[in-house]
Amino acid sequence: MGTCFIAESSHDVFALHLCRHLQLQYPELSCQVFLYQRSGEESYSLDSVAKNGLALELGPQPQGVLRADIFSRMRALVATVLDFIDLFNQGTAFPTFEMEAYRPVGIMDFPRTEAGNLAGTVHPQLQDQDFQPLQPGDPIFQMFSGEDLLYEGESTVYPLFINEAAYYEKGVAFVQTEKLTFSVPAMPALTPAPSPAS
Repeated sequence: MGTCFIAESSHDVFALHLCRHLQLQYPELSCQVFLYQRSGEESYSLDSVAKNGLALELGPQPQGVLRADIFSRMRALVATVLDFIDLFNQGTAFPTFEMEAYRPVGIMDFPRTEAGNLAGTVHPQLQDQDFQPLQPGDPIFQMFSGEDLLYEGESTVYPLFINEAAYYEKGVAFVQTEKLTFSVPAMPALTPAPSPAS
């Protein structure tokens, strides 16, 4: 998935301004924003513990492996997050802007046998195509028997977390998302708290 920022929803103005700040600081990374919470759904991830949580997803990174390039990128992003928080705390105002983000609309499981075992794998044309449009009729799976399974949805979706090892046991071959463009309101400067009277 490359570098992806995962925020709760389009209503989390602070997190979205932070995402925008990171995008502007690292244009070479092509950082995408994933809004994970569906309407009416409870938050379930660690970043939901904070008032304005944000997760950073970096890859490609095999499980159990520490890659120096990914580790360095993570350190730089975290330092920039702290710089943004410092700017906000010092009273910097942030203007409104247009944002592009992705919101989940469904989950696609792998093809399976009647016993629940994998019957195929992600199609080579779909592999590593996170955030790219998937049209009805495009190949999504290659069966172990050799035939291709095509996407039978009614509209274009944007798959994410394609063939992620951690999701096999959860029955997730990829997450189907829709692409959104929306306006993020300005974030005014903090007003200093009044000094206590002497």
